[in-house]
Amino acid sequence: KAPIVVDFRHLRCGRCKVALIDALAVVCPICGAEFDGILSNHIGLAEQLHERRNGAGVRHVSSDRLDTAADRSFSKP
Repeated sequence: KAPIVVDFRHLRCGRCKVALIDALAVVCPICGAEFDGILSNHIGLAEQLHERRNGAGVRHVSSDRLDTAADRSFSKP
């Protein structure tokens, strides 16, 4: 399992880092990793992709995981 990594220019597989063409993909076409969430350092981009995937009926393998760098940096121990 791996997240989809989102930045201003690309969508990438969190495992093999290959650029994704299909934002609605469920598995990576190169390494076969199942996408289990969305990871981004920009909350707006992550939410936008999350909403787009939900609108198309694409669900993540585990739960609907949305992870941002902001979530990790401001979390309390």
